[in-house]
Order: sequence, then structure tokens, then C-alpha cells
Amino acid sequence: MNKFVAIITQPLMTNYGCLLQNWAMQQAVNKLGYQSITFDQSEWYPPLGIRLKIAVKQLLNVSTPNVFEQFITQNINRTSKAYFMSDFVAFDKKYHPHAYIVGSDQVWRPRYNRLLDASFLIFTTNSRKIAYAASFGTDKWEFNEQQTAAYSKAIRQFRAIGVREQSAITLCKDYWDVDVTLVLDPTLLLTAEEYFPLLNKSNKQNHVFTYILDSESWKRVAVKSICMQKQICELAGMYDMDGQIHERISVGEWLTYLSQSKFVVCDSFHGTVFSILMHRPFLVLGNSKRGNTRLLSILKAVGLENRLIQKNDSIDMSHLPDINWSDVDLRLSKLRSNSMEFLLKALA
Repeated sequence: MNKFVAIITQPLMTNYGCLLQNWAMQQAVNKLGYQSITFDQSEWYPPLGIRLKIAVKQLLNVSTPNVFEQFITQNINRTSKAYFMSDFVAFDKKYHPHAYIVGSDQVWRPRYNRLLDASFLIFTTNSRKIAYAASFGTDKWEFNEQQTAAYSKAIRQFRAIGVREQSAITLCKDYWDVDVTLVLDPTLLLTAEEYFPLLNKSNKQNHVFTYILDSESWKRVAVKSICMQKQICELAGMYDMDGQIHERISVGEWLTYLSQSKFVVCDSFHGTVFSILMHRPFLVLGNSKRGNTRLLSILKAVGLENRLIQKNDSIDMSHLPDINWSDVDLRLSKLRSNSMEFLLKALA
């Protein structure tokens, strides 16, 4: 078929979930017979002095190796960085995509998106505009009056709109008067086996893997309690139980340490997703800063709401029931089939 599908998501930086959902989105699109390319964007526009330093480093080839950049270069087909909306216009003319897919991740959250117009495809007249697992990240409306009006008009030009959280269905109806479909995050469109090529060789297997994005005192206490009750040491993927941030590991190492752990504790959406995919027993610590809505939405979808722990909840590991993975996989399989069907029809 050899038709390009352009993907627009959050800037590709140092976030495991963002990179893995983008990789998964490309894999899903490719499986449907299309070529995919991510229209990458910069989180910020650096001042002239910093741009010159970056250019000199690139010229002299003395830039420090970056495990995230290595993953992106090896695994994600992308454009150069877009700094302005005019860059997206140029990409549109260069690639003439068959279709555009906006998503996943919090592409529709104003505070997390510098080039918000790009996530509503303002720059193109392409007739195949698709939102796939687009997320507001919260159940609260964060657009101002001007943005609400502008994007209400833009969203009506989309051929299909799939959102990641149940709460987004209500928000879209209440503020834009549009009906949307609940779909899975792209990471869940793939099976655990499809991630195996990304794993590293490791003998670190007897550990509690933690992925804490926002360290708080109650979370540190919770992690210490879980490790003590499990009598297993912590292997931290971000902040540890003492509130110290660890050196960033590669995407492959992150996936490997999670998939080989005895137990996972996280406050992250994608930490939750990969615990489910890899059949790791886990607990999710509530994260209101980044949005509990998205955590609860995926947990409800697979019948694991009891895995979400809030600030004042007690943690007794002896009374934590085992997970019925057969039931989880059955639910996930049906949701995956429906989501792939949504994507197939939207791209046709």
C-alpha cells in the first residue's frame, strides 16, 4: 500500500511511556499495511546561544550519549523537530500523508502542550484526521474560552475521534457537543510478546521494581512498607524509597526490569499498563498531579480497580488478592480487537 500515516503526539524526549506508546502506535499502523512517520516537535524553542552550542556539539560529534535518543533513532521513524506551526505546514507539504493520527498521551492538555494547534491539526486540510487515544489527562476542563471555541470548530473536521479515558467522553460531549469512542492506549494494542525484542539480557529478577514520577512522603512510606512486607529489595526506575532520583536507565532496561520483577509499585499510567501486559503483580499509587482519571480508567477496564492506592489507604500485602490474569487478558483481547477495528475503519 505504501501510504504514509503521520502521527502527532507529545515531544519525543525522556519519558518511557511517551516513547513506548509512539513506538506501539507506529507498529499498529504498520500492521494495518501503512507506513508511519511521527511529526516530532520540540518542547521548547531554545535561545540562540543554546542553539549554537548544540550545533557546535553536533558538528564536532562530542554530544553526550543519550539512552532515550538512541532508542528514538533506532526504533521510531520521525521528522526533524518542529519548533513552530510553520514547520508542521512544511511537513504536510513534504509528506502529503494519507491520514493524520493525533495521540496518544496527554496531547489535549494545554499545560503539557506548547503547540496545541498541532494536536487539533489546524495546519492541514487533509480529509483523514483521526484522534486515537487522545487524552486530557484529567476529568476537569482546562481550556480557556477562546481555546474551547477554536478547537470545537477544529474537532468537527476529524473523521474519527477515539479517546483514552471514560471521562474524556463526557468532556467532549459537554464542551464540544461531539460523540467520541473509548479506545485503548496504543501500548495495549500490542501483546507482551511483541515487546520482547526491546528487552535486554538481565539477571536482576528478585526485586520490587518501582517507577515513581512524583516523590511524596506517603509514597516513600508505601514503597518501604511493600518492600518490607515482601522482604525484597527495591530496584528504582526513577525516584527510590528515600526520595533520591536514580540515573536514567534505557527504555530496554526499564521494560526488562519491570517485566522480570516480583512486584511493581508505580504512580504512572504506563507503569500500570506494562505491569498488566507483562502479568506483574502491582500496586498503583494515586497521582492527582498527573491525573488519577487515566489510572482509574484503565484499571476499571480490566477489572483491577483494587490496585489503586490513595494517600490515606493502609497497605496489607497479606490480604491483597492474586490477579486473575486469564480474566484480564480476556477483557484486554476484546478491547484490543475493538480498538484495532476503530483504527482500521478510520484509516480506510
